[in-house]
Amino acid sequence: MAKYQITLNKYKATHLVKFIMIHIPK
Repeated sequence: MAKYQITLNKYKATHLVKFIMIHIPK
C-alpha cells in the first residue's frame, strides 16, 4: 500500500509540473 502511495504521489507531482509548464509560460 505504501508503494502505491509513493507512485501516486509521483504521478501527482509530474501532473502538477506539466500543468504549471502548460499554463504558466515563461
